[in-house]
Amino acid sequence: PAFCTSMGRCFLAFFPPHIFKEYWEKIKPEPFTSYTITDKYILMEELEKIRNRGFAVSNQEMNLGWQSIAVPIFRGANVSAAFGVSYNIDVLNDGETIQSIVEALLDISKKSSIMSEIRTREI
Repeated sequence: PAFCTSMGRCFLAFFPPHIFKEYWEKIKPEPFTSYTITDKYILMEELEKIRNRGFAVSNQEMNLGWQSIAVPIFRGANVSAAFGVSYNIDVLNDGETIQSIVEALLDISKKSSIMSEIRTREI
């Protein structure tokens, strides 16, 4: 589900407020783990962080021991896709490596969004 995955949150973070409201009203957010965010207002704070930093994180919200990081891919002002990685926190847990993954993902987001914008103008 979008509310508890990093890729899903990339979309939710950039939805217009009325679309997010419609989405939230249609779902019944149930926790998959004790880490799953199911409170609307806490999730909205997380979505604001995503808009500010440019990437989303899901910390063991779907499966214990697994984290994921994702970035939005834009087509104009809209998110058309998301790209991410998942990893086991027992295997990959050093901050330097995770930071380099975040930087690579942000670069992918930027380059893919630019290419999408160029292709849109060419059509």
